[in-house]
Amino acid sequence: EERFKETNRILSTISNDSRTLVYFANASDIPKYINTYENQNFDDTDVSKTTKMFIEWMKEEIHPKWYVVKAMERGFLVHCGNLQLGIRNMELDIFERENEPYNTMLCTSTLLEGVNTSTENIIITKPARAYGYNFSNDFEAFDFFNLVGRSGRLFKTNLGKAFYKKGI
Repeated sequence: EERFKETNRILSTISNDSRTLVYFANASDIPKYINTYENQNFDDTDVSKTTKMFIEWMKEEIHPKWYVVKAMERGFLVHCGNLQLGIRNMELDIFERENEPYNTMLCTSTLLEGVNTSTENIIITKPARAYGYNFSNDFEAFDFFNLVGRSGRLFKTNLGKAFYKKGI
């Protein structure tokens, strides 16, 4: 819970027009976070018609209270391995669009291992990786710096910022 509070505090200090990834070691932590917090920097007045249709489609085809729907209504996008590929790709597409107000993506290692985004910030909630319900203790410096390296992209945001508070 302390990690979630600190993540929310950091997010509240980041500019509205700055893209941010929030890394969760376990996909089950994402719905827990969404149920507790909303993106204070989110203004839904500029959500595109296409994105609104996507949200309505998810409400009708999946469930109106599904955590991904709730996340988008609270200003977050989600990218994790237990989501269908089409939904992950649509969320990533929305994140990359300049005209969308969605600037915060909650993700697991599925996004961070090989997908490049125009991200200025990354918040690491826990330097670990989950395998099923078990956390890996073999999260090495390479893994940590791979996460940190996801922030900052040439010709977009040359300087990336990584946030991690050790000890909570």
